[in-house]
Amino acid sequence: MTYNPEAIFSLNVRIREADQSKTIAFIEETYKEFRPARGFSYSFLDDDLNSKYASEQYQAKLILYFTILSILISFLGVVGLTGYSIKHRIKEVTMRKVYGANSFQILVLFVSNYSIWVPVAFMIACPVSWYFLRQWSQAFAYRTDLSWWIFVLSGLLAYMIAVMTILFISYGDAGKNPAESLRYE
Repeated sequence: MTYNPEAIFSLNVRIREADQSKTIAFIEETYKEFRPARGFSYSFLDDDLNSKYASEQYQAKLILYFTILSILISFLGVVGLTGYSIKHRIKEVTMRKVYGANSFQILVLFVSNYSIWVPVAFMIACPVSWYFLRQWSQAFAYRTDLSWWIFVLSGLLAYMIAVMTILFISYGDAGKNPAESLRYE
């Protein structure tokens, strides 16, 4: 570092937290001794770094909220589709039960109707999300590679949520007595 009274310069100093105020006061006095015409200002490196990444932290919160909202909307969509399907297929389910189908076979019937759509949605969403995540990570100096297992885990989690929702909604109707089901038809 060279001394030039007209130039603006910065100095990075590591200080102990216990003597923080004393050390800053000493540095300020020393600075004013050599450069009385210039003002003294300081900032902490961790505060500067936090302010640089404040937009990413805000973006992460926003993504979290939209993720929760999208999972909730998907859950409600699966609940609605399953309820609609059960309502319109009540005669079919009743006839299958009359001809000897048990509750497990009825549940498998409902799960198999929707189990093809979750992998199809995964196959569409996986390349799109990989592309956007890769583009977003290019803005950082230090980045990690996107692992394939993250995508597989998210696909399996989405599939499990869909299957559990379908099983939960259709369980009551799969165990109904066929006579009660046909009474209102």
